[in-house]
Amino acid sequence: MKLLKQFNALSLMIFYPPAIIFIITLLPLLFFFINIPGMRNLSFNMELNKLLIIYSIGCSLSFYISFKLSSKLKGVINFNSLLKYNNIRTISYHNFERIVLTLTILGIIVLVLIILSSEGDKITKAIISGRSDANTRMSVLENREIPGYVRMFSALIPSAFILCTTLYWLFPGIHKKMRFLFLWVFVGLFMLIRSLYFMDRAPLLSAAILIIYIIPQNIQNKYRKIYIFSIALIFILFTISSSYLGFLRKHEDSNIIVIFEYADLGIANANIAISTNTNYTFGFSTILKPIDFIITKLNLFPDALPRANNAWIHNPGGNLLQMSYLDFGIFGFVIYILLGLISGYLYRMLYKNINNLLSGWIYLWMLIGLLSSFAVPMFRGIEYWLSILINLILFAIIKVQVVQKGK
Repeated sequence: MKLLKQFNALSLMIFYPPAIIFIITLLPLLFFFINIPGMRNLSFNMELNKLLIIYSIGCSLSFYISFKLSSKLKGVINFNSLLKYNNIRTISYHNFERIVLTLTILGIIVLVLIILSSEGDKITKAIISGRSDANTRMSVLENREIPGYVRMFSALIPSAFILCTTLYWLFPGIHKKMRFLFLWVFVGLFMLIRSLYFMDRAPLLSAAILIIYIIPQNIQNKYRKIYIFSIALIFILFTISSSYLGFLRKHEDSNIIVIFEYADLGIANANIAISTNTNYTFGFSTILKPIDFIITKLNLFPDALPRANNAWIHNPGGNLLQMSYLDFGIFGFVIYILLGLISGYLYRMLYKNINNLLSGWIYLWMLIGLLSSFAVPMFRGIEYWLSILINLILFAIIKVQVVQKGK
């Protein structure tokens, strides 16, 4: 039991937003000094720009200070200790089910349209035959038969899965409802199908990371064995699927090595951007990137948008450090201040509304956005904000309330 408590404490610390930013901002600097066998090691042969060290520390501190000011809380909160399991009888499950099914069905319809298109048929055959590669994935993302503003709705499937995961986390008694377990598996199955077709690791890795977070958070309650078995099973399935994705994309590396390679690429490009960028994008590389997407797709004066002029290595993908520097140069730490204020506010809202399903979902969605910042941040994609918008609309229309004993 002592080991479990230590594991729980470690999980709480690692998934504490300032700790996440510290880890993904400063630890990748080690790639400049450590040569890891089995990966490309793009940073190892580079000369580390001292300004990158100062900038990384400044951004991490900026996030921490703004987070503390916004959250107004001392220390790390153990959300598990706040959950009133004994007082909760049920929630308005039918309304929750309607929200999840709406999200999932919308995503499935779009996914089916993509697969049934003539371009989609070629892609499907390439994936099934094992002849797919990175170019196949680009064909999926650039399918011209299905407009981009339609394709992005397929991202609602991972959003629905995270919503189910949130319910499982905040209301562990829900496992008694077999309908919920079937629903969770149903949504998870289509998330796997979507990830395999798009050859996209991000949803699978995000789900796996959240599962790691949730296990120790709930491991000491009376449903411990059920949690360990069911969540571990899902984690194993997602890990296997993610490995298969590596095969489809012709990666020979393991999942861990791929994560290291993404982090290495991000910090390498950040190092190059600090030395070479001459144009600032004033937010359009980070928080305003969705607006950039809309303007570009609608062809509304796209030439008027500011564009960076930086060099890169291997491919232009970059982490949050690079993107924020492209936005405002050395003053890019303002992006971290903004993210810290938002994260702190959501942290405090979950603390005050621990039984609120929407607060829990937004908090986990925020964690995914921060965790993805070691590579290309997910919140740069319009799909990320589309999921938030549609969830807010559905929760406003369809009420999901907690019903307590005696009420």
